[in-house]
Amino acid sequence: MYICESCGADFEEARTYHEPHGEQYSACPYCGGSYDDAEVCPGCGQWYLPGAEDNGYCPACNRDMDRRLEATFSPGELAALRERFQYAC
Repeated sequence: MYICESCGADFEEARTYHEPHGEQYSACPYCGGSYDDAEVCPGCGQWYLPGAEDNGYCPACNRDMDRRLEATFSPGELAALRERFQYAC
C-alpha cells in the first residue's frame, strides 16, 4: 500500500505517467504527486506514512497516547518518565 505525500490518498498501484519527450515516472494515480510506502498502525488499523518519530503508531494514535498520559500524570511525573525511558531502550 502507498500513500501520496501531496494529496494523502492511499492506493495499491501507482500510475505510470509518460512525458512528451519519452520519460516515464510513477506517481499518485489521483494527483500525480510523489508517494511512499505506507504501514498499518497497530493501534487503529489505519494506513499511514511512517516518520522518524512515529514509534510504530500513526500520528492520531500518538496524539491520543499523549492526551491519555497527560491526563494521568503530572508534568513533573511526565518529565521523570521521559528521562527514565529515554535510556531504557
